Amino acid sequence: MKGSRETLTNYLTSQFEKNMRNKKDLKHVIDYMVNDCNFPVIEVVDTVHLRRHMEDCSDRMLYWFLKSVNSNLIPTYFSNKEAKEYETTTYKRTDFKFPIRWDMVEIVEGVQWIGRITVKELMKLRNAQLINYNERTQRTLKRVVNKDFEYYQISLNRSAVEAITNSFINDQYIPNTITLNIPEDADFRYSDGKLIISQADRLDILDGYHRYIAMSNLYNQDSNFDYPMELRVVCFSEETAKQFIWQEDQKTKMRKMDSESLNQNSPANQVINLINQTGLLRNVIGRNEGAIDQGLASNLIDRIYFNTTKVVNRRMIMAVKEDLTFRMNVLLNTDHDIFEKRWGYEFTVIAFTLMGNNNVPDGVLLHDIIKQTELMCNNPEFKIMLGKKGNPITTKIITRVNKIYDEYIAKEV
Repeated sequence: MKGSRETLTNYLTSQFEKNMRNKKDLKHVIDYMVNDCNFPVIEVVDTVHLRRHMEDCSDRMLYWFLKSVNSNLIPTYFSNKEAKEYETTTYKRTDFKFPIRWDMVEIVEGVQWIGRITVKELMKLRNAQLINYNERTQRTLKRVVNKDFEYYQISLNRSAVEAITNSFINDQYIPNTITLNIPEDADFRYSDGKLIISQADRLDILDGYHRYIAMSNLYNQDSNFDYPMELRVVCFSEETAKQFIWQEDQKTKMRKMDSESLNQNSPANQVINLINQTGLLRNVIGRNEGAIDQGLASNLIDRIYFNTTKVVNRRMIMAVKEDLTFRMNVLLNTDHDIFEKRWGYEFTVIAFTLMGNNNVPDGVLLHDIIKQTELMCNNPEFKIMLGKKGNPITTKIITRVNKIYDEYIAKEV
Protein backbone atom coordinates (compact mmCIF):
# COMPACT_ATOMS: atom_id res chain seq x y z
CA MET A 1 0.00 0.00 0.00
CA LYS A 2 1.32 3.41 -0.99
CA GLY A 3 -0.17 5.55 1.79
CA SER A 4 -0.69 5.00 5.51
CA ARG A 5 -2.97 2.04 6.14
CA GLU A 6 -3.94 3.42 9.55
CA THR A 7 -4.93 6.79 8.05
CA LEU A 8 -7.00 5.06 5.38
CA THR A 9 -8.87 2.81 7.82
CA ASN A 10 -9.55 5.79 10.09
CA TYR A 11 -10.90 7.75 7.11
CA LEU A 12 -13.17 4.92 5.97
CA THR A 13 -14.43 4.39 9.51
CA SER A 14 -15.28 8.08 9.80
CA GLN A 15 -17.13 7.97 6.45
CA PHE A 16 -19.30 5.05 7.54
CA GLU A 17 -19.89 6.68 10.91
CA LYS A 18 -21.23 9.76 9.11
CA ASN A 19 -23.59 7.59 7.07
CA MET A 20 -24.66 5.38 9.96
CA ARG A 21 -28.23 6.68 9.76
CA ASN A 22 -28.31 6.87 5.96
CA LYS A 23 -29.54 3.36 5.21
CA LYS A 24 -29.83 4.08 1.49
CA ASP A 25 -26.15 5.05 1.11
CA LEU A 26 -25.00 2.09 3.19
CA LYS A 27 -27.14 -0.27 1.14
CA HIS A 28 -25.61 1.17 -2.03
CA VAL A 29 -22.10 0.41 -0.73
CA ILE A 30 -23.09 -3.10 0.37
CA ASP A 31 -24.71 -3.89 -3.00
CA TYR A 32 -21.67 -2.55 -4.82
CA MET A 33 -19.19 -4.56 -2.73
CA VAL A 34 -21.20 -7.79 -2.87
CA ASN A 35 -22.70 -7.76 -6.38
CA ASP A 36 -20.05 -5.88 -8.35
CA CYS A 37 -16.92 -6.82 -6.39
CA ASN A 38 -17.94 -10.31 -5.27
CA PHE A 39 -16.98 -9.90 -1.60
CA PRO A 40 -18.71 -12.07 1.06
CA VAL A 41 -21.94 -10.43 2.17
CA ILE A 42 -21.47 -11.07 5.91
CA GLU A 43 -17.97 -9.56 5.88
CA VAL A 44 -19.19 -6.50 3.98
CA VAL A 45 -22.29 -5.91 6.10
CA ASP A 46 -20.39 -6.27 9.39
CA THR A 47 -17.69 -3.85 8.21
CA VAL A 48 -20.05 -1.24 6.77
CA HIS A 49 -22.04 -1.23 10.01
CA LEU A 50 -18.70 -1.02 11.91
CA ARG A 51 -19.36 -4.18 13.86
CA ARG A 52 -16.15 -5.50 12.34
CA HIS A 53 -12.99 -3.39 12.54
CA MET A 54 -11.88 -1.72 9.30
CA GLU A 55 -8.24 -2.53 10.21
CA ASP A 56 -8.98 -6.21 9.70
CA CYS A 57 -9.96 -5.87 6.03
CA SER A 58 -7.60 -6.97 3.28
CA ASP A 59 -5.91 -4.29 1.15
CA ARG A 60 -8.10 -5.36 -1.76
CA MET A 61 -11.28 -4.80 0.24
CA LEU A 62 -10.01 -1.43 1.48
CA TYR A 63 -9.37 -0.40 -2.13
CA TRP A 64 -12.96 -1.11 -3.15
CA PHE A 65 -14.39 0.47 0.00
CA LEU A 66 -12.42 3.62 -0.80
CA LYS A 67 -13.58 3.55 -4.40
CA SER A 68 -17.18 3.25 -3.23
CA VAL A 69 -16.96 6.39 -1.05
CA ASN A 70 -14.27 8.56 -2.66
CA SER A 71 -12.45 7.26 -5.74
CA ASN A 72 -10.42 10.48 -6.00
CA LEU A 73 -8.33 9.39 -3.02
CA ILE A 74 -7.20 6.10 -4.58
CA PRO A 75 -3.86 7.54 -5.88
CA THR A 76 -3.12 8.76 -2.33
CA TYR A 77 -3.20 5.26 -0.84
CA PHE A 78 -2.59 2.82 -3.70
CA SER A 79 0.10 2.59 -6.37
CA ASN A 80 -0.77 2.28 -10.06
CA LYS A 81 0.37 -1.34 -9.92
CA GLU A 82 -1.98 -2.14 -7.04
CA ALA A 83 -4.89 -0.32 -8.67
CA LYS A 84 -4.35 -2.22 -11.90
CA GLU A 85 -4.23 -5.55 -10.06
CA TYR A 86 -7.46 -4.89 -8.13
CA GLU A 87 -9.25 -3.53 -11.22
CA THR A 88 -8.31 -6.43 -13.51
CA THR A 89 -8.81 -9.28 -11.04
CA THR A 90 -11.75 -10.06 -8.79
CA TYR A 91 -12.03 -11.48 -5.32
CA LYS A 92 -12.42 -15.23 -5.64
CA ARG A 93 -14.73 -16.87 -3.19
CA THR A 94 -13.56 -20.24 -1.99
CA ASP A 95 -15.53 -23.19 -3.27
CA PHE A 96 -16.48 -25.08 -0.15
CA LYS A 97 -18.26 -28.38 0.06
CA PHE A 98 -19.34 -30.41 3.03
CA PRO A 99 -18.57 -32.71 4.75
CA ILE A 100 -15.80 -31.42 6.98
CA ARG A 101 -13.60 -34.28 8.22
CA TRP A 102 -11.26 -33.76 11.16
CA ASP A 103 -9.04 -36.34 12.87
CA MET A 104 -9.89 -35.78 16.53
CA VAL A 105 -9.85 -37.34 19.98
CA GLU A 106 -13.20 -37.39 21.76
CA ILE A 107 -12.97 -35.81 25.23
CA VAL A 108 -16.65 -35.87 26.22
CA GLU A 109 -18.88 -38.19 24.25
CA GLY A 110 -20.98 -36.32 21.72
CA VAL A 111 -19.95 -32.92 23.12
CA GLN A 112 -16.21 -32.17 22.99
CA TRP A 113 -13.25 -33.12 20.76
CA ILE A 114 -9.62 -32.05 20.37
CA GLY A 115 -7.43 -32.13 17.26
CA ARG A 116 -5.37 -30.05 14.84
CA ILE A 117 -6.03 -27.42 12.18
CA THR A 118 -3.84 -25.18 10.02
CA VAL A 119 -4.31 -21.50 9.23
CA LYS A 120 -5.11 -22.32 5.60
CA GLU A 121 -7.80 -24.79 6.65
CA LEU A 122 -9.25 -22.21 9.05
CA MET A 123 -9.25 -19.56 6.32
CA LYS A 124 -11.23 -21.89 4.04
CA LEU A 125 -13.92 -21.94 6.71
CA ARG A 126 -13.68 -18.16 7.05
CA ASN A 127 -13.96 -17.58 3.31
CA ALA A 128 -16.96 -19.89 3.19
CA GLN A 129 -18.51 -17.59 5.82
CA LEU A 130 -18.77 -20.40 8.37
CA ILE A 131 -16.73 -18.77 11.16
CA ASN A 132 -19.11 -16.71 13.26
CA TYR A 133 -18.73 -14.31 16.20
CA ASN A 134 -21.86 -15.00 18.26
CA GLU A 135 -22.52 -11.86 20.29
CA ARG A 136 -25.03 -13.71 22.47
CA THR A 137 -22.33 -15.97 23.87
CA GLN A 138 -19.15 -13.97 23.37
CA ARG A 139 -17.78 -11.15 25.46
CA THR A 140 -19.83 -7.95 25.52
CA LEU A 141 -19.57 -5.76 22.42
CA LYS A 142 -17.94 -2.35 22.83
CA ARG A 143 -20.41 0.56 22.74
CA VAL A 144 -19.13 3.41 20.58
CA VAL A 145 -20.94 6.70 21.22
CA ASN A 146 -21.03 9.59 18.77
CA LYS A 147 -22.84 12.86 19.45
CA ASP A 148 -25.52 11.89 16.90
CA PHE A 149 -25.62 8.10 17.16
CA GLU A 150 -24.09 4.99 18.70
CA TYR A 151 -23.08 1.55 17.48
CA TYR A 152 -21.67 -1.67 18.89
CA GLN A 153 -18.38 -3.15 17.80
CA ILE A 154 -16.51 -6.37 18.54
CA SER A 155 -14.09 -5.49 21.32
CA LEU A 156 -10.46 -6.13 20.41
CA ASN A 157 -7.20 -5.56 22.25
CA ARG A 158 -5.05 -4.22 19.40
CA SER A 159 -1.84 -4.62 21.40
CA ALA A 160 -2.62 -8.31 21.91
CA VAL A 161 -3.34 -8.80 18.19
CA GLU A 162 -0.08 -7.05 17.29
CA ALA A 163 1.93 -9.15 19.75
CA ILE A 164 0.43 -12.38 18.39
CA THR A 165 1.04 -11.21 14.82
CA ASN A 166 4.72 -10.51 15.54
CA SER A 167 5.09 -13.93 17.15
CA PHE A 168 3.67 -15.57 14.02
CA ILE A 169 5.90 -13.51 11.72
CA ASN A 170 9.02 -14.42 13.72
CA ASP A 171 7.98 -18.09 13.90
CA GLN A 172 7.97 -17.84 17.70
CA TYR A 173 4.29 -18.54 18.31
CA ILE A 174 3.65 -21.72 20.26
CA PRO A 175 0.41 -23.17 18.83
CA ASN A 176 -2.52 -23.07 21.22
CA THR A 177 -6.23 -23.63 20.98
CA ILE A 178 -8.94 -22.26 18.72
CA THR A 179 -12.38 -23.32 19.99
CA LEU A 180 -15.28 -23.74 17.55
CA ASN A 181 -18.85 -24.51 18.59
CA ILE A 182 -21.08 -26.62 16.33
CA PRO A 183 -24.76 -25.63 16.52
CA GLU A 184 -26.89 -28.24 18.23
CA ASP A 185 -29.04 -28.64 15.10
CA ALA A 186 -26.02 -29.33 12.84
CA ASP A 187 -25.64 -32.68 11.11
CA PHE A 188 -22.49 -34.33 12.44
CA ARG A 189 -21.14 -37.58 13.88
CA TYR A 190 -17.97 -38.98 15.41
CA SER A 191 -16.67 -42.32 14.19
CA ASP A 192 -13.30 -44.11 14.12
CA GLY A 193 -11.35 -41.08 15.32
CA LYS A 194 -12.97 -38.69 12.86
CA LEU A 195 -15.41 -35.87 13.51
CA ILE A 196 -17.54 -35.57 10.37
CA ILE A 197 -19.71 -32.47 9.94
CA SER A 198 -22.12 -33.08 7.07
CA GLN A 199 -23.92 -29.76 7.35
CA ALA A 200 -23.79 -26.64 9.55
CA ASP A 201 -24.80 -23.07 8.83
CA ARG A 202 -22.05 -21.67 11.07
CA LEU A 203 -19.25 -22.48 13.52
CA ASP A 204 -19.19 -20.05 16.44
CA ILE A 205 -15.69 -19.10 17.61
CA LEU A 206 -15.81 -19.36 21.41
CA ASP A 207 -12.15 -18.91 22.28
CA GLY A 208 -9.14 -17.62 20.34
CA TYR A 209 -10.69 -14.65 18.55
CA HIS A 210 -7.58 -12.45 18.87
CA ARG A 211 -5.47 -15.28 17.47
CA TYR A 212 -8.00 -15.73 14.68
CA ILE A 213 -7.82 -12.02 13.76
CA ALA A 214 -4.02 -12.07 13.75
CA MET A 215 -3.99 -15.13 11.48
CA SER A 216 -6.64 -13.62 9.19
CA ASN A 217 -4.69 -10.40 8.78
CA LEU A 218 -1.49 -12.25 7.94
CA TYR A 219 -3.34 -14.51 5.50
CA ASN A 220 -4.92 -11.46 3.85
CA GLN A 221 -1.42 -10.12 3.19
CA ASP A 222 0.02 -13.45 2.05
CA SER A 223 -2.20 -16.37 1.07
CA ASN A 224 0.79 -18.71 1.48
CA PHE A 225 0.95 -18.01 5.20
CA ASP A 226 0.28 -21.16 7.23
CA TYR A 227 0.73 -22.34 10.80
CA PRO A 228 -0.43 -25.36 12.80
CA MET A 229 -2.89 -24.76 15.64
CA GLU A 230 -4.71 -26.85 18.22
CA LEU A 231 -8.41 -27.19 17.50
CA ARG A 232 -11.10 -27.77 20.09
CA VAL A 233 -14.57 -28.48 18.72
CA VAL A 234 -17.58 -28.49 21.02
CA CYS A 235 -21.33 -28.79 20.68
CA PHE A 236 -22.65 -26.52 23.42
CA SER A 237 -25.97 -24.83 24.00
CA GLU A 238 -25.82 -21.05 24.36
CA GLU A 239 -26.00 -21.41 28.15
CA THR A 240 -23.10 -23.88 28.24
CA ALA A 241 -21.12 -21.72 25.79
CA LYS A 242 -21.52 -18.71 28.09
CA GLN A 243 -20.40 -20.79 31.07
CA PHE A 244 -17.38 -22.03 29.08
CA ILE A 245 -16.33 -18.48 28.20
CA TRP A 246 -16.80 -17.39 31.82
CA GLN A 247 -14.70 -20.36 32.96
CA GLU A 248 -11.91 -19.49 30.51
CA ASP A 249 -11.94 -15.93 31.80
CA GLN A 250 -11.32 -17.14 35.38
CA LYS A 251 -7.77 -18.21 34.60
CA THR A 252 -5.41 -16.90 37.28
CA LYS A 253 -3.67 -13.87 35.81
CA MET A 254 0.02 -13.43 36.61
CA ARG A 255 1.40 -10.01 37.37
CA LYS A 256 2.51 -8.44 34.09
CA MET A 257 6.10 -8.39 35.37
CA ASP A 258 5.99 -12.12 36.17
CA SER A 259 4.42 -12.88 32.82
CA GLU A 260 7.07 -10.90 30.96
CA SER A 261 9.81 -12.73 32.86
CA LEU A 262 8.77 -15.89 30.98
CA ASN A 263 9.16 -14.31 27.54
CA GLN A 264 12.35 -15.84 26.17
CA ASN A 265 12.37 -13.45 23.21
CA SER A 266 12.82 -10.45 25.53
CA PRO A 267 16.36 -8.94 25.34
CA ALA A 268 16.21 -8.27 29.10
CA ASN A 269 15.49 -11.93 29.83
CA GLN A 270 18.29 -12.99 27.51
CA VAL A 271 20.64 -10.77 29.51
CA ILE A 272 19.41 -12.41 32.73
CA ASN A 273 19.87 -15.91 31.29
CA LEU A 274 23.48 -15.05 30.42
CA ILE A 275 24.18 -13.53 33.87
CA ASN A 276 22.72 -16.62 35.54
CA GLN A 277 25.34 -18.76 33.78
CA THR A 278 28.26 -16.62 34.97
CA GLY A 279 30.62 -17.75 37.75
CA LEU A 280 29.59 -16.65 41.24
CA LEU A 281 26.51 -14.89 39.85
CA ARG A 282 24.94 -18.18 38.80
CA ASN A 283 21.17 -18.10 39.44
CA VAL A 284 21.24 -14.99 41.65
CA ILE A 285 18.30 -13.65 39.58
CA GLY A 286 15.31 -15.98 39.76
CA ARG A 287 11.56 -16.19 39.68
CA ASN A 288 11.42 -18.05 43.00
CA GLU A 289 14.70 -18.81 44.78
CA GLY A 290 17.14 -16.15 43.49
CA ALA A 291 18.25 -13.20 45.59
CA ILE A 292 16.87 -10.83 42.94
CA ASP A 293 13.28 -11.05 41.67
CA GLN A 294 13.49 -11.89 37.96
CA GLY A 295 10.29 -10.12 36.94
CA LEU A 296 11.44 -6.88 38.54
CA ALA A 297 15.00 -7.22 37.24
CA SER A 298 13.75 -7.89 33.70
CA ASN A 299 11.52 -4.81 33.84
CA LEU A 300 14.39 -2.65 35.14
CA ILE A 301 16.90 -3.90 32.54
CA ASP A 302 14.40 -3.29 29.78
CA ARG A 303 13.74 0.29 30.94
CA ILE A 304 17.36 1.19 31.68
CA TYR A 305 19.10 -0.37 28.66
CA PHE A 306 16.58 -1.10 25.90
CA ASN A 307 13.86 1.53 26.36
CA THR A 308 14.83 3.71 23.38
CA THR A 309 15.97 0.94 21.04
CA LYS A 310 13.50 -0.66 18.64
CA VAL A 311 15.86 -3.24 17.15
CA VAL A 312 18.10 -5.08 19.61
CA ASN A 313 20.92 -7.26 18.28
CA ARG A 314 23.11 -9.89 19.92
CA ARG A 315 26.03 -7.48 20.35
CA MET A 316 23.88 -5.07 22.38
CA ILE A 317 22.61 -7.89 24.60
CA MET A 318 26.17 -9.06 25.25
CA ALA A 319 27.29 -5.49 26.05
CA VAL A 320 24.55 -5.09 28.67
CA LYS A 321 25.36 -8.50 30.12
CA GLU A 322 29.06 -7.55 30.44
CA ASP A 323 28.21 -4.21 32.03
CA LEU A 324 25.84 -5.69 34.60
CA THR A 325 28.10 -8.66 35.33
CA PHE A 326 30.98 -6.30 36.08
CA ARG A 327 28.89 -4.07 38.37
CA MET A 328 27.33 -7.03 40.19
CA ASN A 329 30.80 -8.47 40.80
CA VAL A 330 31.79 -5.07 42.24
CA LEU A 331 28.94 -5.45 44.74
CA LEU A 332 30.02 -9.04 45.51
CA ASN A 333 33.64 -8.02 46.11
CA THR A 334 32.46 -5.27 48.47
CA ASP A 335 30.07 -7.53 50.39
CA HIS A 336 30.55 -11.30 49.99
CA ASP A 337 27.03 -11.92 51.36
CA ILE A 338 25.22 -9.47 49.07
CA PHE A 339 23.45 -12.27 47.16
CA GLU A 340 22.79 -14.50 50.14
CA LYS A 341 19.53 -12.83 51.10
CA ARG A 342 16.49 -11.72 49.09
CA TRP A 343 16.67 -8.13 47.83
CA GLY A 344 13.74 -5.89 48.72
CA TYR A 345 11.78 -4.00 46.09
CA GLU A 346 13.19 -0.53 46.87
CA PHE A 347 16.79 -1.79 47.12
CA THR A 348 16.45 -3.61 43.77
CA VAL A 349 15.08 -0.55 41.94
CA ILE A 350 17.84 1.70 43.27
CA ALA A 351 20.60 -0.91 42.79
CA PHE A 352 19.83 -1.54 39.11
CA THR A 353 19.35 2.16 38.42
CA LEU A 354 22.72 3.06 39.95
CA MET A 355 24.45 0.09 38.31
CA GLY A 356 23.22 1.50 35.00
CA ASN A 357 24.39 5.02 35.89
CA ASN A 358 27.96 5.53 34.63
CA ASN A 359 28.42 8.51 36.98
CA VAL A 360 28.39 6.23 40.03
CA PRO A 361 32.00 5.16 40.77
CA ASP A 362 32.69 1.45 41.31
CA GLY A 363 34.42 2.10 44.62
CA VAL A 364 31.32 3.58 46.26
CA LEU A 365 28.62 1.70 44.30
CA LEU A 366 27.31 -0.44 47.17
CA HIS A 367 27.75 2.38 49.69
CA ASP A 368 25.71 4.75 47.50
CA ILE A 369 22.99 2.14 46.84
CA ILE A 370 22.55 1.55 50.59
CA LYS A 371 22.71 5.29 51.36
CA GLN A 372 20.12 6.18 48.72
CA THR A 373 17.82 3.30 49.77
CA GLU A 374 17.83 4.57 53.35
CA LEU A 375 17.25 8.16 52.20
CA MET A 376 14.31 7.36 49.92
CA CYS A 377 12.65 4.80 52.20
CA ASN A 378 12.78 7.11 55.21
CA ASN A 379 11.28 10.04 53.33
CA PRO A 380 7.62 9.47 52.29
CA GLU A 381 7.93 12.08 49.53
CA PHE A 382 10.92 10.24 48.04
CA LYS A 383 9.59 6.73 48.66
CA ILE A 384 6.50 7.32 46.54
CA MET A 385 8.85 8.10 43.62
CA LEU A 386 9.95 4.44 43.59
CA GLY A 387 6.52 3.24 42.52
CA LYS A 388 4.70 0.32 44.07
CA LYS A 389 5.77 -3.30 44.25
CA GLY A 390 3.91 -5.31 41.61
CA ASN A 391 3.39 -2.36 39.26
CA PRO A 392 5.50 -1.98 36.10
CA ILE A 393 8.65 0.13 36.31
CA THR A 394 8.38 3.34 34.29
CA THR A 395 11.01 5.58 32.75
CA LYS A 396 9.89 8.28 35.18
CA ILE A 397 10.93 6.10 38.15
CA ILE A 398 14.42 5.59 36.71
CA THR A 399 14.76 9.31 36.00
CA ARG A 400 13.69 10.27 39.53
CA VAL A 401 16.10 7.83 41.18
CA ASN A 402 18.99 9.22 39.14
CA LYS A 403 17.92 12.78 39.98
CA ILE A 404 17.85 12.02 43.73
CA TYR A 405 21.33 10.49 43.38
CA ASP A 406 22.69 13.61 41.65
CA GLU A 407 21.11 16.01 44.17
CA TYR A 408 21.68 14.18 47.47
CA ILE A 409 24.18 11.31 47.17
CA ALA A 410 26.76 12.37 44.57
CA LYS A 411 27.23 15.73 46.30
CA GLU A 412 27.94 14.09 49.64
CA VAL A 413 31.39 15.00 50.88
